[in-house]
Amino acid sequence: MAAVPSPDALATALAGAHHEPVDGLPDGPHLVDYAESSRLGDWSLRSALVRFAQPEPTRASAVLELIRRTDGALKPHRRRLEPTAVPTSPALDAAAFLADGDAVAIAADGRVLDARAADLARVAARVPDGVAVVAAYAEAEGVPAEELAAVPLLVVALELDALGDALAAWADVHDGPPPVDLVDRVAADVFRQLGELGVPRETAPPRGARSRG
Repeated sequence: MAAVPSPDALATALAGAHHEPVDGLPDGPHLVDYAESSRLGDWSLRSALVRFAQPEPTRASAVLELIRRTDGALKPHRRRLEPTAVPTSPALDAAAFLADGDAVAIAADGRVLDARAADLARVAARVPDGVAVVAAYAEAEGVPAEELAAVPLLVVALELDALGDALAAWADVHDGPPPVDLVDRVAADVFRQLGELGVPRETAPPRGARSRG
């Protein structure tokens, strides 16, 4: 049985991919824009939720609140992430790391320009011992703490992004029951993660209050 690459080896492979030339690579889609990114049939997560709200208004409203909370928490990080665009792999997971003897590389298929923190989030969420890989990468590449702080939020964005793909696939065909079980599962997980990250819930204005202006 082949030895499992160490977190340091995986971090080195990821850094190597990020330092490759960017000429000719398409820009995005950017993970931070998960709610607006175009998917199957040109549906975005937000537009697919509008259709999902027709049979499931309560569930759609709950997901929209989670999107607003996630986007609000990500907003301060957007400017920091913009200058860190590198060749990233939207499908990055454990299987994308290819070992050849002692060397490890990352499959080059489907790379796009995005913030390097997007790949760090994918590693954290999809690769065994991913948190250690991220830590090794951050130490080797000198990733500032302010940039690393966006990674857990982008892990949340990954879940919502995957939900967007599923809702877009349903909305484009609009045949059969909507994926309520998936929506419930993702919503519960995202709600838990946002709570653990200390992202506040929305507070409704007092009943009967009137806006001034």
